[in-house]
Amino acid sequence: MHKKTSALYGVSLMLAFAFLACALPGAGEDSPAAGGGPSGEAVEVGESGAPVDPSVPTNTDGAETIVIPGGTFWMGSNETEALADEDEMPRHEVTLGTFPIYTHEVTNAMYARCVEAGACAPVQILEGGPTAHYDDPAFAEHPVVGVDWNMADDYCTWAGGRLPTEAEWERAARGDLEGRRYPWGDDIDASRGNFLPEPTLKRHRGTRAVGAYPPNGFGLFDMAGNVWEWVADWYAPDTYRTGTTDNPRGPAQGVFRVVRGGSWVSHDIDQLRCAHRHKVPPDTYAYSIGFRVVYSG
Repeated sequence: MHKKTSALYGVSLMLAFAFLACALPGAGEDSPAAGGGPSGEAVEVGESGAPVDPSVPTNTDGAETIVIPGGTFWMGSNETEALADEDEMPRHEVTLGTFPIYTHEVTNAMYARCVEAGACAPVQILEGGPTAHYDDPAFAEHPVVGVDWNMADDYCTWAGGRLPTEAEWERAARGDLEGRRYPWGDDIDASRGNFLPEPTLKRHRGTRAVGAYPPNGFGLFDMAGNVWEWVADWYAPDTYRTGTTDNPRGPAQGVFRVVRGGSWVSHDIDQLRCAHRHKVPPDTYAYSIGFRVVYSG
């Protein structure tokens, strides 16, 4: 009786191990041993040409993100910078954690989905300008405008993210060219962004589809020109002198919010610089202000 029980027990163990082997993830044709797995997989590449990080979850809106590595960088401007404003000084070291940011500005089509979901207020249609094209399919991939700070913030919440801080935005804009004036280098270059090299061209201009110009060193598009971008911070002229340098979030309250990056109506090249800060009331609707998102999952 004891030997029979032992034999049956041994057979049961063998069957159990066989079942587990079939049920383990990766077994069979998709396992590395059968030619799949990391050594055999194709690397997914995003629109920017940079590898898509599989560790970044899919956003509610399906937008592409690029992970900006954490570390320390120089933020702001030196007193010797001819174009610098007082509120950009002093140039100082800031330390940030890693953050995934949208490759592109949020588009008309993306924002429309949030409105359809009931999570976003409709765009404020202004007389003339790009907001008039909000519902036009030909402008679906243009950056959304006519959204105030709270509308941008609501979109970010719906998409599982938030607006970037000033420090995060500037770090992302500078790319791999830390210390340079513009996302592409030190010299103004009309082939690298949508802005007004000549004010007289204004009537012939407008927003451009996101990604129409070359990306910066991080693979991010339109970090200068196209539309100003809302960021999370309240504005204070002395925040670089009085604020923290470790993941700064700006003042706790204020009257103005900050927009960054210049826009298609910028003919003052000063506005296109990575360090430039522009203060705007948070309830402002404009045909030159949009936003992008930092994904927070």
